[in-house]
Amino acid sequence: MSCRTKEVSGFAAIQETIELAQLSEQLGFRRYWIAEHHEENSSHCAPEVLLAALAERTEAITLGAGGMLMRYRDPYLVSQAFSLLSELYPGRIELGIARGRIKGPTSKYFESFDTSDSRFDELSALLPRMWARSRQILRPGVSRPPLWQLGGRADTAGRNRMSLCLDAFYRSPTKEDVSVAIREYTDTFRAHCVGSEPEYALALAGLCATSSEDAEEWLRRAPETGFPVNVIKPAIVGSPERWRAAIDEWTSACPISTFIVLVASHDTMVKRRSLELIADTFELRSTGAETELECAHAHAQ
Repeated sequence: MSCRTKEVSGFAAIQETIELAQLSEQLGFRRYWIAEHHEENSSHCAPEVLLAALAERTEAITLGAGGMLMRYRDPYLVSQAFSLLSELYPGRIELGIARGRIKGPTSKYFESFDTSDSRFDELSALLPRMWARSRQILRPGVSRPPLWQLGGRADTAGRNRMSLCLDAFYRSPTKEDVSVAIREYTDTFRAHCVGSEPEYALALAGLCATSSEDAEEWLRRAPETGFPVNVIKPAIVGSPERWRAAIDEWTSACPISTFIVLVASHDTMVKRRSLELIADTFELRSTGAETELECAHAHAQ
């Protein structure tokens, strides 16, 4: 198995992101999300800019930020940027917000900022308020892309009338944990948003290879590619049959049918092959697929 161990240029990493978005669309994934990163080995830190490039180079796949680090962001400027993106690419843009923090040398720039959890909650709550007053606030039009909260408290997402993406990246929730969070979210959402239905998903990382042995070997070598397996915990590593069984277990135990998948490697071949096998396993190119799988892409290179 080949694994990329050398660093690649920022341009090459961005080009790979574009190519993976195109591949994801061809394979039948419904979404392609990109994350905001500011680490030294990150290829970009402005999802709103890269999303425009992705939209220009794909046809119909939904594109989103998964997610914007709102504790460092101005809600007004974020809402304007994503409203404009949604106006340019109608029905294809989503805005996800995340509770993550900027670490490393870059964090010193934000030492004078209030980046507390309470400030994050305050800034995040402003986004749906701006959506509600779009005719007075958003320019040039009134496009309002769907809002997603990634991780965090389920009741906060419901109270803010956002869709919710629970994460199995940084922790390993049980199926009961996920079911409880979904119930809490849907109850809170319906209490605050009359006339709309809540939407939710589960994000997980993993590797899919022709055999479980190959998948385990990819996982063993993932740190050599720069993938932080000590931070992002792969939830499913194995053959297509293992993936089918694992997803079936989730959908049987929890009221959930949408999954965000992050391939747990920075090796290009591994990412492409995993996505291809997952798409074939769940027949994503068939419009009759009952389980929706989406693609997330990490940009640390």
